[in-house]
Formats: sequence, structure tokens, C-alpha cells
Amino acid sequence: MADTQAYSKYREQLTPLLNKYVNESHKNILIFGDKFEDLEEKWKEQGKNVVNLKTIKPDWTENLNNFNFEKNTFDLLISYHGLEKAINPEKLLLELRKPLVKTSDFICITYNVSHISSLINLFTEGWEKKDDGALRSNALKYFSYDSLKHLLKLTGFDLIGEDIYAFQEQTEMTRQLMAFTKNPYLNALSFILRAKKVDGFPFIEGTYP
Repeated sequence: MADTQAYSKYREQLTPLLNKYVNESHKNILIFGDKFEDLEEKWKEQGKNVVNLKTIKPDWTENLNNFNFEKNTFDLLISYHGLEKAINPEKLLLELRKPLVKTSDFICITYNVSHISSLINLFTEGWEKKDDGALRSNALKYFSYDSLKHLLKLTGFDLIGEDIYAFQEQTEMTRQLMAFTKNPYLNALSFILRAKKVDGFPFIEGTYP
């Protein structure tokens, strides 16, 4: 497991982290999920072509056909809690592979559904939706660390880096459950995974790039 960072710093560190990962080589950026209002404008001012999927396809969460992007258009794909909103995240990523260049990057920001708070919610509130976090009301899908990595592998992306945010103090219940389940991510609330598109991704010939 990678070293975790304090979740209290998650919001304040998110913008500088993305500014670090979005570098000069990224000229054309495709974003889906929540909007980065300030960052999108800043990147545009730097001369980057920034496209938010919602602005050109408002029904992207459920209609996964006819994106109408040309191939080799984008060199960076960003999901800002977008995978949680998609009715079929696997098909969505396979479709969004099509307009990516061979060496494109993917930054995926996702809440961790296997955090101890989600498990307690299941037992005490019957999976009651929340205003924020993995169980927020607009989430259709939920991801743990392992299921997120599995999704990246299935859709042709190699993991190259990660930032994990967690509460630094662990309750006795959390420590016991981590030992019992062998899951080191029960205290992690949010993942920022960085990946690269696999060139020559083996899938059904003629269907996906």
C-alpha cells in the first residue's frame, strides 16, 4: 500500500496536484464528471484545448454511443468523480479510449466505497445516500482500490502512480477490521490514480482501439 496523506489536506492539495500532473506536453484535455471550474479556465488561458464531456454530450452518464470524437484528439483524460456517475464505467472508458492518442495519460479521482464509514452506513442506515463521499446521491457505481485498478486493466490503462488520502487516526474498530479483512484501504477516503493508455490494447479486433 502506498503511503497515505491526511484527508484534511485533500481539497487544498487537489488543485496543485493536478497542476503538477497536467504538464506542458498536455495540449488537448478531455474531462468528465464534476467540473473543475477554475482549473479548466486556467488551462484554457495557457493555450490548452479543454473539453468537458457534459458540454457536448449532456446524457453521457447513460448514453454511451456516438461520442463523435476524431481519433488521436486528446492526450489527457481526466475523471473527476466521473466513473461513479456512469451507468456502465467499463463501456464508457472503452469508448473514451477511441479519441486518445497512443501515449495519452489518464487521471482518475475516485472515492473509496470500502472506507469504514461506508461499511458502518450499510449496517446502521441501510446504505443511506450522503451529500458527499462515496455514497453521495448522484453515484451510480462504487469503487474500492482493487476494483478501480481492475477497471483500469480491463479498459487498457497501466497504473503509473497514485495518491491516497485517509484519516490519519484509526479507531480500534478500523484496526481490527483491517487485520481481519486484510484490506489496508479501510481508512482511505479518496484515490487519485494516474495511468497511461496501453498501446495495442488487446480487445475484440475492429471494435475498440
